[in-house]
Amino acid sequence: MTTFGRQFLNADKVAEEAGKVAMEKMRNSALMWVGFVAFLFAVFNRLFRGPHRLLSMAGIRLLS
Repeated sequence: MTTFGRQFLNADKVAEEAGKVAMEKMRNSALMWVGFVAFLFAVFNRLFRGPHRLLSMAGIRLLS
Protein backbone atom coordinates (compact mmCIF):
# COMPACT_ATOMS: atom_id res chain seq x y z
CA MET A 1 0.00 0.00 0.00
CA THR A 2 1.25 3.49 -0.73
CA THR A 3 1.75 6.22 1.84
CA PHE A 4 -1.30 8.02 0.49
CA GLY A 5 -3.48 5.01 1.18
CA ARG A 6 -2.34 4.67 4.80
CA GLN A 7 -2.88 8.36 5.47
CA PHE A 8 -6.25 8.29 3.78
CA LEU A 9 -7.41 5.36 5.91
CA ASN A 10 -6.24 7.12 9.08
CA ALA A 11 -8.35 10.24 8.52
CA ASP A 12 -9.07 10.73 12.23
CA LYS A 13 -5.38 11.01 13.08
CA VAL A 14 -4.78 13.40 10.16
CA ALA A 15 -7.71 15.57 11.26
CA GLU A 16 -6.49 15.57 14.87
CA GLU A 17 -2.99 16.67 13.86
CA ALA A 18 -4.38 19.38 11.59
CA GLY A 19 -6.58 20.61 14.43
CA LYS A 20 -3.59 20.79 16.79
CA VAL A 21 -1.60 22.82 14.28
CA ALA A 22 -4.50 25.18 13.61
CA MET A 23 -5.18 25.73 17.33
CA GLU A 24 -1.49 26.41 18.01
CA LYS A 25 -1.40 29.03 15.25
CA MET A 26 -4.57 30.71 16.51
CA ARG A 27 -3.31 30.68 20.10
CA ASN A 28 0.00 32.25 19.12
CA SER A 29 -1.75 34.90 17.06
CA ALA A 30 -4.19 35.72 19.86
CA LEU A 31 -1.39 36.00 22.43
CA MET A 32 0.51 38.34 20.13
CA TRP A 33 -2.54 40.61 19.69
CA VAL A 34 -3.32 40.64 23.42
CA GLY A 35 0.26 41.61 24.20
CA PHE A 36 0.25 44.31 21.55
CA VAL A 37 -3.02 45.83 22.79
CA ALA A 38 -1.78 45.74 26.40
CA PHE A 39 1.40 47.51 25.34
CA LEU A 40 -0.57 50.19 23.46
CA PHE A 41 -2.88 50.67 26.43
CA ALA A 42 0.10 51.12 28.76
CA VAL A 43 1.77 53.62 26.42
CA PHE A 44 -1.40 55.69 25.94
CA ASN A 45 -2.16 55.61 29.64
CA ARG A 46 1.36 56.78 30.44
CA LEU A 47 1.30 59.53 27.80
CA PHE A 48 -2.09 61.00 28.61
CA ARG A 49 -2.69 60.40 32.32
CA GLY A 50 0.06 58.45 34.02
CA PRO A 51 2.79 60.87 35.13
CA HIS A 52 0.52 63.66 36.37
CA ARG A 53 -1.62 61.35 38.43
CA LEU A 54 1.40 59.65 40.02
CA LEU A 55 3.02 62.94 40.92
CA SER A 56 -0.15 64.34 42.45
CA MET A 57 -0.63 61.18 44.51
CA ALA A 58 2.89 61.59 45.86
CA GLY A 59 2.08 65.17 46.92
CA ILE A 60 4.30 66.82 44.32
CA ARG A 61 2.83 69.85 42.60
CA LEU A 62 3.44 70.37 38.92
CA LEU A 63 4.55 73.75 37.63
CA SER A 64 1.80 74.98 35.33
